[in-house]
Amino acid sequence: MDKSFLNILHDDDIKSAVTNILQNIDQVDSIFRSTDFNNDGVPDNIGFKVKHLAVLVSEDSPVNLIPPYTNIPMAGPDYLIRFTNYEILRDVCLGVAFTAQSFQNNTLGVSYTALKPVFYHNVFKLPVGGICDRPTFTDADAHLNVLVISSRLPNDTFITGKTVHPRLSTLSLAHELGHSFGAPHDTQECKGYLMGSHTPEKEERKNYIFSECSKPHIVQTILNQGYCLEDSEEAFCGNGIVEQGETCDCGTWRDCAELDVCCIPRGEKHQCQVNWLKQYQCHPSQGLCCTQRCVYKDLIQYGVNCKRFEKACPCPPGEKCTCGVDSECIDDTCHSLECTRMNLEECKCPYTDVNTNEDNKFSKCHTCCSFEGNCESSSTVVHTIVSRKEDITAYLKQNYTFKKFPRSVRIKKFGHYKEFCNQAGGINSSCTLLFFREVIEKDYCILFGKVGTCRKSGCDVPGIRQIYPVIIKARSISGSTNRSVEFSITSYIFLLLGTTCQIILDLYQK
Repeated sequence: MDKSFLNILHDDDIKSAVTNILQNIDQVDSIFRSTDFNNDGVPDNIGFKVKHLAVLVSEDSPVNLIPPYTNIPMAGPDYLIRFTNYEILRDVCLGVAFTAQSFQNNTLGVSYTALKPVFYHNVFKLPVGGICDRPTFTDADAHLNVLVISSRLPNDTFITGKTVHPRLSTLSLAHELGHSFGAPHDTQECKGYLMGSHTPEKEERKNYIFSECSKPHIVQTILNQGYCLEDSEEAFCGNGIVEQGETCDCGTWRDCAELDVCCIPRGEKHQCQVNWLKQYQCHPSQGLCCTQRCVYKDLIQYGVNCKRFEKACPCPPGEKCTCGVDSECIDDTCHSLECTRMNLEECKCPYTDVNTNEDNKFSKCHTCCSFEGNCESSSTVVHTIVSRKEDITAYLKQNYTFKKFPRSVRIKKFGHYKEFCNQAGGINSSCTLLFFREVIEKDYCILFGKVGTCRKSGCDVPGIRQIYPVIIKARSISGSTNRSVEFSITSYIFLLLGTTCQIILDLYQK
């Protein structure tokens, strides 16, 4: 940030200025991460991480290359060109300057945008400008991986005093980052989206969304020059992807407010968790046991009790606990009670075991357990034990009981009970009633505690990406973003054979 941003907007309070910038980046980070650029149905989680944050506290500093502040609006490209001379830009994917210097023509942001690589007079010209760009042979001091954002305007349109409204700062930063990722201004057919040439006067959700006009350009830029981008394994609340430690993720706080009231948005206490305080029980992204109204689905007629289906492993230290549907924890994994009752682990039934069962006219899904090195149906395991004239009750856990569904409930056929007795006979005989779940194709099945649909290939449990819903009857809720994130990614030095660059000026809509 330059001296004007620190002094004029934050009265020389560095902590306030840094917090402002990080909050702004946080919101923009969520916009990018929650966008499905390649239209495969899954957010691409492309975000930002701060590597350096420099604060210019004096314009007289020998390291200051930024033009001095003036009350007269400056030409945006002049400011941007001076910013390109910082050597530290070589070490980052992208550099962003925050200023309170107003620019001519009500410009809020200025950036370089990479053009597609081309052949010119049989010479291949690599893309230049935007993310990952490096100095050229002809101008070794210029780094075109830069943009500048102004928080002041020379007139009083849509501003408090002369300071840009926070929502416009977010839009401006996201917009300029879009240019840095290769997106030009949207055409008329994509009017109103994030990459529109002018900032809209009326706020709409689509103002914060990349249009179908922009996405192909961004994908192509990443393919052409995204070599400085790095993989990240960290979970990020706000990218629309349910990751470790999250029960839901509704994307940006605007998406949460308009589309998904069941999930607590980023920046609030208990972010990316089901909003229990509003009496929601679950989230549809957790599986088929949750309705789109965020309450437990009633599947009792299919022999499935969805209540508390979201319970997961591991158990608290030293304790035994249930998990999912009719399952129990063994270490970090949920296993069917049909297996754990015999101290065995569940396994996924072999395809042939499900598809070619000669005893059944139709394909059926059942539970399989690991037994003596093989994966066999739980009923086969029990019959094997009985055929050896062993006491089945000796295999069962002490005090084992299997809860039966009440007779008053009209239950669709989903399995059967069978009684097994020990070999003692007479007055010393003891018998145990065991249940074996078995459902036909298209009915609900259970695998490792999760509810799926029975297919010819077995129990098909949908992944989170397959079932993320449109929440029914979403209503607006308030959201705040207080958590800071990091911005900019380490990169390589890359030499260019030729240069073509484009400066984008973004005007404020009067």
